[in-house]
Amino acid sequence: RAEELASLGDPDVVPTLLNEHAVVLTNTGQADMYWADPRFGGDVPSVDRSYLAGRLGTSWAPTVIDLTPEGAGIEGSIRLDPASLATEMGRLSGHREVIVVGAPVLAAQAAGFLARLGINARWVA
Repeated sequence: RAEELASLGDPDVVPTLLNEHAVVLTNTGQADMYWADPRFGGDVPSVDRSYLAGRLGTSWAPTVIDLTPEGAGIEGSIRLDPASLATEMGRLSGHREVIVVGAPVLAAQAAGFLARLGINARWVA
């Protein structure tokens, strides 16, 4: 088994950490974005895709933040690299509801981070 694992080599894709850019800037003294630490988010509810589909195209459509590497293909969504969520917060001001789309753990963590900052956020995988 050890030989099999060794033959796999290193993965080509290293997962991006939520708010990585803001955390690095803070840790190196280039910015003071302590609030971007993703460990201090809250638990927020998820919604299913039918909820999202039913609201898109209506006057109550949420803002959709797409954290998927390949893009979820949701028209009008804002595609963000998870590492830059905190540094792109200005794009989310004034939105009633934000739904984060992505891998379940990442989407839940991102929605919790946004909720801690006062944004009405939920997530869908």
